[in-house]
Amino acid sequence: MKTTIYRLLVTVLLIPSLTMAQQSDPDATQSFGYAGLQYLSNNVYLGRKDSAGLSYITPLIGYHHRSGFYIQGGASYAPASTASRIDVVSLEAGYDFSLGSQFNGGFYAGKYFYDASSYAIRSEVNTSAGAYAQYDPGVVSLEAGISTQLGSATDWVAEGGLSREVDALDNRLSFTPGFKFNAGTQNFYDQYYKHGRSRNVHKRNRNGGGGATAVIQVVSANAFTIMDYEASLPVKYETNRWRLTFTPTYFIPVHPATLKVNNVLTSEALQNSWVVQLEAVIKF
Repeated sequence: MKTTIYRLLVTVLLIPSLTMAQQSDPDATQSFGYAGLQYLSNNVYLGRKDSAGLSYITPLIGYHHRSGFYIQGGASYAPASTASRIDVVSLEAGYDFSLGSQFNGGFYAGKYFYDASSYAIRSEVNTSAGAYAQYDPGVVSLEAGISTQLGSATDWVAEGGLSREVDALDNRLSFTPGFKFNAGTQNFYDQYYKHGRSRNVHKRNRNGGGGATAVIQVVSANAFTIMDYEASLPVKYETNRWRLTFTPTYFIPVHPATLKVNNVLTSEALQNSWVVQLEAVIKF
């Protein structure tokens, strides 16, 4: 009952939303297509990551209509020696809008097709839907959101934070320091151990001559709690046709999960992470 009340309060106070990894511009007055290439140094989700590390190189293509509707697709290649494959293909669509000069919002839905051998933390999620909201009174921008993550199990994830954009070079260059938190349930993490990590560690051990894989379960995976804090400093350079973005992010995971490993209780080992994302996009 307490968890349900807390979830409802978070939903009302944060305004439904989840900022997408690649948002279209809600201020655009013309329709346009775009294509790009993105590099992610490590796949970290809600502060959690696989011990092997998983970087992505992702070509993407999309279309943004002047009404605010958009669609985007991408295929993420994992160059690591333990992966070296197209690890996930994603399709996303949504609607962005603005109310005056201070409020932006939007809705989205995404479909994800992970390789059967993927050991990405989020690999047991195949569908997501949510919304985001952003209010900028002029000092700092307040951001919030909520989403549902569907797959082997269902999760709710909420976020809230603030940022401040600083422009230079006639608004072509911008720096946007920001800080946010993510909160949610951990059913995805439980499924990652049951069907993702356990399965694939077993494959890696078997191929390398290793032994049996431990049976791992996340205790109270349905509990809603703060998962991590994130500090980032996106640097963007944009012209009429090109956009180049460099985003370093520092992840601080909190509230370690209680794990049952072969029926023995233990605490999850958490580790802070630096992740870098590089992106180049051209409009046409």
